[in-house]
Amino acid sequence: MRSTRILVALGCLWAPQARAQPWSSSEPFGLEDLWSNYVALADLDADGDLDVVFANATGFLTTPTAQPLRRYRNTGGTFRRDDLRSGGPSLAARQVALGDIDGDGDLDLYAPDGRGDSAGLLLRNDGRGSFEDASEGLPDVAPNAGFARFGDVDGDGDLDLFVGQGYADPAPRPLALLLLGDGTGHFVDASERLPTQAEAVGAVDIDLLDVDGDFDLDALLNVPQGGLWLWVNDGFGRFESIRLPGLGSGFHYGPAVCDVDGDGDLDVWVDNLGPSFTEQLLINDGAGGFSDETARRVTGNPAADDASLACVDVDDDGDFDLVVAAIRPGGERVLLNDGTGHFTERVSAFFPDPDTSLWVAAGDMNGDGRVDFVTAQGETGDSINRLYLADTTVPVDATPPVLRAVQPVGAEVPATAPLVLRFAVSDREVTDHGPRLREAYVELVGEAPVPAVFVGGDLFMARLDVAERIGETLALRYCATDLRGATACSEVRSTRVVEEPSSPDGGTDGGSGRHDGGLRRDGGRRDGGRRDAAPRDGSGSIDAGFLGVPSEDGGCRCSAGRRRCSLPLALIAFMAFRRRRHG
Repeated sequence: MRSTRILVALGCLWAPQARAQPWSSSEPFGLEDLWSNYVALADLDADGDLDVVFANATGFLTTPTAQPLRRYRNTGGTFRRDDLRSGGPSLAARQVALGDIDGDGDLDLYAPDGRGDSAGLLLRNDGRGSFEDASEGLPDVAPNAGFARFGDVDGDGDLDLFVGQGYADPAPRPLALLLLGDGTGHFVDASERLPTQAEAVGAVDIDLLDVDGDFDLDALLNVPQGGLWLWVNDGFGRFESIRLPGLGSGFHYGPAVCDVDGDGDLDVWVDNLGPSFTEQLLINDGAGGFSDETARRVTGNPAADDASLACVDVDDDGDFDLVVAAIRPGGERVLLNDGTGHFTERVSAFFPDPDTSLWVAAGDMNGDGRVDFVTAQGETGDSINRLYLADTTVPVDATPPVLRAVQPVGAEVPATAPLVLRFAVSDREVTDHGPRLREAYVELVGEAPVPAVFVGGDLFMARLDVAERIGETLALRYCATDLRGATACSEVRSTRVVEEPSSPDGGTDGGSGRHDGGLRRDGGRRDGGRRDAAPRDGSGSIDAGFLGVPSEDGGCRCSAGRRRCSLPLALIAFMAFRRRRHG
């Protein structure tokens, strides 16, 4: 029997002019007796649509039980189960990591072992979505891992691997292992580079991000009952640990990282750490210092038992909204951004009221240009993984990516080493394996572009050999093109190639400088500063009915201009919720 849920209502529950829920669920993945902790959406077979991978394991912490990994191939919006490897590999997996471990342009996969029985499973993609076991490339380690993530932490251009520890161990353990990649799919244990004092029980998530604007990857680690740990990178893959401020006492499972206020740095959402199990919003000062601004910036977010957060521009207005996957009560919901980092709940976005969602991932699943969602289900209820398809009130993606930050290049650069060019890009959805782009590159005005490679978080890197260009002035422009063909570029900046820079500030800053805010387009907004003074129509239309949040005059509508809407004064009801046991 399907589990039922009690809806948490807000004072204005859909006046007649407001639209129904824009996202409606289906169950294309079938009914399996699986506890899905995590879902990743990525084009694994190079056919242009997003395939689905679920990480599965029953139980929590000391008692995870191995279950099969599941991959579903997407063929134009229909899904066919296709095991990643013959027999459907089984292990206790809370997450999977996707990344190009061997530089051949496709996404490979690593699944850590939550029981600590092995080093995990490393699978190499042949470019068409068929995988072969490449686990011999892993060192002889056996972490009981609650998370995994690829990223280039030492700045050499290939992907390294963070693997969690202590997921199935009641005693405190170091939070993670660091495995350095060599670009061919082989890794060595370099965990001595990590903070030695950072120990906890049950670390379940990691986000890689450039927290301080120096264009290397820092790490945000999440321990459900032990706070958040921020590891700051020195640019060479050695880390120092600090704690974030203002943490509450709730159980937290899936933070989200994005620039919520358009100032070019990355802010942090944390599930369940606001008052009464609401979300906490930490605002970055640009140098990696955070302040808790939840009370000032978030209105109407109901108390619930949440499990995962995702930064997504759901209404195509150029800023990141927040999508919340909930256990109980009230189901999935959306907090809409007004463009300045102030959020209001959008009432009744999903239908029907979901069951026990442990993770949510966003992407266009049927090729119509609108953002859809997939949720991973487990712990209670029927545990059927769900696809939420957008209806025609959800706008088609019509805005280009954002060049969030570009590393400055000095007036002069030396010819003695390749010129390394780093920049950060965001697009409609934030994913654990980077923005979904057709390409990212550095354009030399009048010459062929230089391709950039993804190096983790939202960072890209290009290398340019300048040894034979002494005396030349290079005009550089950084660009990104999304999957629908929209391109954004920075302004042109020039640098001159010399044998030796004539001043100490010549050349790139070696990863230690702050990003150049002047290279953001219109304050970091994806729409060039557009605030939609009038509704747009056609396939990408937005109207007041899509938003469906209460207005200041008490109605359930919102103006099509600034779209800043207040919520009713009272939260009608919410269920008392018990401490949950999911991973």
